[in-house]
Amino acid sequence: MIVLAVVLQLLILAGALYDTARLLGPDTGPHHVARARRRRTALEATERRLVERRLHGRIDAVAYRQAMHALAEGRRVGVRWHPLTEGRRALTRNHRLAEGRRGRR
Repeated sequence: MIVLAVVLQLLILAGALYDTARLLGPDTGPHHVARARRRRTALEATERRLVERRLHGRIDAVAYRQAMHALAEGRRVGVRWHPLTEGRRALTRNHRLAEGRRGRR
């Protein structure tokens, strides 16, 4: 029983020393914080542009959904719009409407 108490006390002491060393050690936070802030700002700006394009009818619902899904996963969205058959636009050339790119099949 005494051995267990000593081991637990040593673990608590090691944890306290580790936390103290981390608090007093070199600070690596500002660079990571600034990078995360810039990344978040860029993602928010891209999201606003996508919403604007969707509201003005420049992209269809499928393209909007794909782009927002990519943003939710943290990926950058390639905003290259290619016209489709019915005057709508999509994210890639592989994106097709139900009728297909050249009309009904």
